[in-house]
Amino acid sequence: MNNVDNLRSRIKSYNLRRRSGDLNLRFTPTKISIRLFGMLGHGKSTLINNFFCVLNNTEYRNIADETSPEESDGGGKTMALRLYPLDNTCLEIVDNRGCNEFKYSEQTEFRNQMEGKRRVNSSVNFQGDFTASFQWAESYVSPWSWSERWSHWYFNESPSDDTIIVPVLVIRAGWTPNKKMLSNLHKFCTTVVYPHTGVYPLIVLTCGQERPEWEGRHILPQLPCSTYLLNNYYERSSERNPNTDQIILEILIACINCADNVLKRCIGLAHKPVFFQ
Repeated sequence: MNNVDNLRSRIKSYNLRRRSGDLNLRFTPTKISIRLFGMLGHGKSTLINNFFCVLNNTEYRNIADETSPEESDGGGKTMALRLYPLDNTCLEIVDNRGCNEFKYSEQTEFRNQMEGKRRVNSSVNFQGDFTASFQWAESYVSPWSWSERWSHWYFNESPSDDTIIVPVLVIRAGWTPNKKMLSNLHKFCTTVVYPHTGVYPLIVLTCGQERPEWEGRHILPQLPCSTYLLNNYYERSSERNPNTDQIILEILIACINCADNVLKRCIGLAHKPVFFQ
């Protein structure tokens, strides 16, 4: 068995329930939810297609409605949260709307997603979370909602023990953010992603089948974010090669390892925390 086949086998054989039992957790998560974040048109949907193609060892298909690099004007296509379960695994991928600069309203939307206020298949709203805010205010009418909310926040216990969220930041290689955008991105990782998931995001730099001149550069060198440079496949350039296959599978293995780190942080706890310190 070559390395690619070995990685593929490790992913498909990983059992989250069994791993939780091995760690003697007091709750049993059932799925790892890989949440994609990034700029408009930087390749989030394309990455999903890459995952399906390589993990299942099939020809490349445009499952997630990607925009090819030749056609992309930076606008992107995805406007709602879209769920893509990876067959015969405990992994699922959630595609997301790309943002413009990770400004406050966009970070608020992403925070709402991780808190479960934005459901899968609902539209992503960067203009203001009116629907979620209304539902939040309306729930205060119910005494049960008060009791339940106090329990979750006071005891720091999440109501969604079944899901471990792994954040993945997808950025097009060669992107040159200004200082404000880098600051916004840093705040997103430290004040939104880490507290809600317990891990910093994996960073995937997409570059099609071309190698960028600045290979090896890190977008956020001050944060402990693992970075992967991916010569990703896309519809007009989908011929498979072992090197790209291996990196794609290594990203999925890294997602599993991130989830495993979260599980270890939950040893001895009755529930998954709402917020991680």
